[in-house]
Formats: sequence, C-alpha cells, structure tokens
Amino acid sequence: MNMFGSSVSSEYPEEERQLVEAMEKKKVGGLFNEGNTCFMNSVIQSFTSLEYLREYVKDEEKKNDVCVVLKRMMEKLDEKKDIRHCYSIHDLIKSMEEKSQLRWSGYDQEDAQEFFQQMLTALEGDKKEEQDKEKESDEEKKNIESQLLTPFDGVCGMRVGCLKCGEMEGIRKGVISSLDLSVSNFNQSAFGGFFQTSKPLQLEELLAEYCKMEIIPGVECYRCSLNGMLIEVQRKAEESTSDQIKDIFNARAKELQEALDTNVIDEKDYKKLRPNNIKVKSDKSKQTMLGSPTNPILMIHINRSVFDIHTGYTRKNHTPVKFPLILDMGPYIVDVKDEESNRDVHVSMQPSENEKSLYQLRAAIVHIGSHNFGHYECYRRCNQGFWWKISDENVSLAKESQVLGAQGAFMLFYEKIPPSVIASATADPLTAATATATTKELHHDEGQDITDM
Repeated sequence: MNMFGSSVSSEYPEEERQLVEAMEKKKVGGLFNEGNTCFMNSVIQSFTSLEYLREYVKDEEKKNDVCVVLKRMMEKLDEKKDIRHCYSIHDLIKSMEEKSQLRWSGYDQEDAQEFFQQMLTALEGDKKEEQDKEKESDEEKKNIESQLLTPFDGVCGMRVGCLKCGEMEGIRKGVISSLDLSVSNFNQSAFGGFFQTSKPLQLEELLAEYCKMEIIPGVECYRCSLNGMLIEVQRKAEESTSDQIKDIFNARAKELQEALDTNVIDEKDYKKLRPNNIKVKSDKSKQTMLGSPTNPILMIHINRSVFDIHTGYTRKNHTPVKFPLILDMGPYIVDVKDEESNRDVHVSMQPSENEKSLYQLRAAIVHIGSHNFGHYECYRRCNQGFWWKISDENVSLAKESQVLGAQGAFMLFYEKIPPSVIASATADPLTAATATATTKELHHDEGQDITDM
C-alpha cells in the first residue's frame, strides 16, 4: 500500500509506478515541532522550494547570519535520504532574534504570515542598514529599484484622484513584498457554524478585487480647497470699498491662481496658502496594481479573518479558494510610467499590454482548524507532477490534484517564469511554462536517476 491508500501497481502504469516507489524510498527532511512551531516550519519548508531565494542566500555580498543559517537549513531539508531525517529550527530562530531583538519565546500559536514578515526583515539584513546610512542623492532615492532588497520585493503603482476636480498626483511607486488578499470582501454567511461564501472562490477573483478601483468618501482635496478659497477671496475683493484691502485680496488671489495653474499642487504650497477655516472634502478614487519590475517571488496571503458582529470575536472564513499551478499576473500589472493613459481618475487603470508575467506555484501552506487554534502544513513542489506534503516531522508524497484541492489555503508561493522562456514559446505560453518548469525540476535534482531520488 502507498500513502494514497491503494496498491501502487493497481493505480499507476509501470513507468510511473517506478518513479513513485523510488521517490517514497528517499524523502526530503522534516522539522521538529518544538512547541507550536508548525507555523514556522511551514514557512521554512516553503522557502526551501524557492530557486530565487536559493540564489539570494548564496550571494556573498548579501549574507548575514540569518542568510547563512537559512542556507544550511535549506540544504539539509532538500537532501533526499532513505531514512527519516528531521532538524531543529533553534539556530535559525536564535539568529533572527539576535538580528531583530524579537523573541519567539514560548512559541504560542502564531500566524505563519507574521513569521514570514519577520523572516523577510531578517533576510534584508545588513543591506538595508547600509542603504539607510548612505547619503543618497534625491535621484537615487527616487529610484524605486534601489529599494528592492530581496527576491520577494517588487514594484506597485497606486493612483489617487479627486472625482470632483480630477486632481491626480501621478502613479505613485512603492515596494511590495507580498499580497494580502481577503476573502471577507465577498458576501459571506455562517454555514453550520463556519463563515464562508456561498461558493468556492478563484484566486483570480481575489486578485481582481485587490486591484479594482475603490471610492473613498470625504477626503480633503488640495485643488478643491484652493478653488473654494479663490472664489471666497475674489468675492471679498469685489465687495471691498478700500483700495488697499482690495489690493491685498487681489494679490492673494494671484498666488492662489498660480498654484492652481500647476499640474499638481505641492503640499508645502497648499499648507502655506490655505487658511485653517477652509477645507473642501470630496470623493476620491484609489487603485493599486502591481508595477514593473515585478516580484521574482510572489507570496500571496489569503486573509481568512472575519469579525463576527454577533459574538464580538474574530473568526476564520473557511471558503475554499481555488488556485492554479501557472498564474498569469498580466491583468494585474500597470505601466507605472504611462500616466497619460491612466490620467482619468473616473475609470480604472489599464493593465500593461507589454507585461507578460507568468508565475509557477512552488509551495502552498494550508491551515487546518479555527482562527485561534489549528495546524499548518506545507506542500512543496517535487517533480513530474508530484509534491511533498510536509507536516512538521512527517513527510509524504502527494499528487498534484491533492495540492490543488487542498482546503484552507493560507499562503501561496509563486516564482516568476523568465520572460525569455515565455518569449521563445511556440505553443501556448502556459503549456510551455509548465514544460519548462518540469525541466528545471529535473536539473535541480542534478541529473539523478529516479532510483537515487
């Protein structure tokens, strides 16, 4: 009997049966649960499956204690042995605590996403400290690419505009290291004591919801406020019977008009010109999309927390979220340099036509249980359609269908497929990407025969 609960010979053809038997004989390493550390273990196992992260921790220039310890840990976990082998995360946690002054004492039930963020901070390490100390020029500070420190980092573009006057300050660029997608934005009800939507959601639905334009009511608008002030000053100038007072109001009106003639009203100019008693609020549109360069590693956190108004407690939304092996991020990427095409704040920003961004799923973390209690498990991509299912010390083989059908998806780790692979594809890009990924996995096994896996 195999781990799928049936005879290998009855379930697989001869060539696949040999592969499954060989892979089950030699498995990757597990991690000891040292007191509610499953949330840490699942993140570290996911990291081990990421090729871009392997390259990052190998880079001598970026190394700090956390990178060195993580590199050793990943190498141990990736070894395939015919005996069960498990390791402690104690040294890694110790190196993180020394770097960040944080303490994970007691290992209470924590959030894997929170631990991921702390790992990210530790991986940035000395590079960020050195960057903060350097006296960069204004141009260097404006260069967003200099702020991309780890392979998890990419650019995002945010546009905010007034729906009344059309004021738009341009597409602001920022650094984004992960996506936080909430299932609570969709209609939900309590079914059998569990919060969930009426039907399963697709990951693409969550991405579209994250990137859609939203309306924010009652926001102070610089241009509307100065326009209101200009009207008031001009009215007072006309009503004044004193030439001296009239000249003062006219001079003020001129200053206001000069500020209004600029494309974007500077905050310093606004504060200098606006009196405290005039403030015009209006509705504004806001939209955030990914920009370029995109994240080499895309970590997607599926936020399942929902506030239960009947009990006053935060609960978990159990809605199934379907996610693909190959994810096309093209519809969610905007050209941050193309402000002219996206100047109308009444309509959504348009995806970049030139951006081809396909991502391959490398790992998935699932959460089993309620909001405050439960267990984290990790699925790591293996090869040829198989995955490792890892629950702390326990490592078993899993089918691709098991991964895609897993309930409680909590964190997904995707890696960007090189543009050169997509550009050279003669067939459908998704098919080509999958084929390339399989080849890459075989290379990662260093040409080993299936009996050596």
